[in-house]
Amino acid sequence: LSDSRNPILALAPDDRHLAYVAIKKGEPEPQIYLWSFEQGSARLVPGSAGADTPFFSADSQWLGFYNGQNRLMKVPVRGGVAESLIDVVNPFGASWIGERRFATASLGSVIQEPSDEGRSVKTLTRFDTGETLHYWPSFLPGNSALLFNVMSSKVPGIAVQRIGDDHHRSLIEGSDKLMPHYTSSGHVVYAQSGNLMAVPFDLEQLKIPQGAIPTLVLSGLQQVSGSPLFSVSGSGSLAYVP
Repeated sequence: LSDSRNPILALAPDDRHLAYVAIKKGEPEPQIYLWSFEQGSARLVPGSAGADTPFFSADSQWLGFYNGQNRLMKVPVRGGVAESLIDVVNPFGASWIGERRFATASLGSVIQEPSDEGRSVKTLTRFDTGETLHYWPSFLPGNSALLFNVMSSKVPGIAVQRIGDDHHRSLIEGSDKLMPHYTSSGHVVYAQSGNLMAVPFDLEQLKIPQGAIPTLVLSGLQQVSGSPLFSVSGSGSLAYVP
């Protein structure tokens, strides 16, 4: 396992592959491996030395990641050479929007959408008073809204925002509520102090229904350098490190 502060696991939306970061005995740097559930074996992703933050495109055909030089990369899941896209200084998560569109996060910054050439940057979120970081972005189905973590002296936790709006809304408060993801069961899943939690979520209203109570999915979830070691696919499949 890597000690990265960024995610090191990613389940493909179609549940056919699991990407994970690992350090092979005798090798100096972590690399990304791609496990095939159909073949029951893993293969090394070329160009992934020192990499972290694996994440899949919505059609499960592409794998994105940050390499050891904070460079955003993508590679076809079926195999091939990793393509270099843009530099992201001190990356802190990423989420796929389209074939060549990404939401990126970096230390001390809001969520942004850089162009694939890195020549321009579109700001997707804005800081409210007391906020110092928006990180671990995760797009909701249809890419019209975004879940992300907020580091703040006032209201840290998980926020939600429609793309194009000027402000986000606090969804789940608490500095220990981390790495939100939506599943097709109608829940937001997130890590909390070594536990994996799920709470019902209204996708149209972008809110937790009144009276809804978070439930425990599992306990004993490992967390390394602030990063909970789990991934959920859109269908609700779960991979984690106990």
